[in-house]
Amino acid sequence: DISEYAIGMARSITKAKLFVHDVEKGLPMFNDSFFDIVTMIDVLEHLHSPFKIVKEIYRVLKPRGFMVVTTPNLNALGRFLWKIVGKEERWYGFIDETHIYLFTPLSLKFLVKKAGFRVIDLKTPFHFLPKILQMILNGTGLGGQIWLVAQKGFHEG
Repeated sequence: DISEYAIGMARSITKAKLFVHDVEKGLPMFNDSFFDIVTMIDVLEHLHSPFKIVKEIYRVLKPRGFMVVTTPNLNALGRFLWKIVGKEERWYGFIDETHIYLFTPLSLKFLVKKAGFRVIDLKTPFHFLPKILQMILNGTGLGGQIWLVAQKGFHEG
């Protein structure tokens, strides 16, 4: 993590080896094919070069390793509802001034595939709705976040 505070808090509850590091500088401390899985939970939208970082993650993943990404969904129904009332700037993806890039499900899938990954799963869940509504709406691609799982070692057409 880039946050000294976050790493300090994590160190107080785990014995895992943790690093304070800016991923934009790459991951030179890790050899090729080092990890089985890499997660980026609400990180990609904050990076100046998302493609460069996804390629670096590809490098440090073992063959058939997994990358899990979550990021705000630019196609979110919530954004469109704010737009209808003329207040699109209030959508949470736009409120966070540290967001540099925002993705649609299609653009995120394109980025990940260009880096060499195979997309295993992609969802745009609707959180905080009753389960029956989630089941109906989750297939629309309009949920507030994109959840993507990709695997190294495959190439899709």
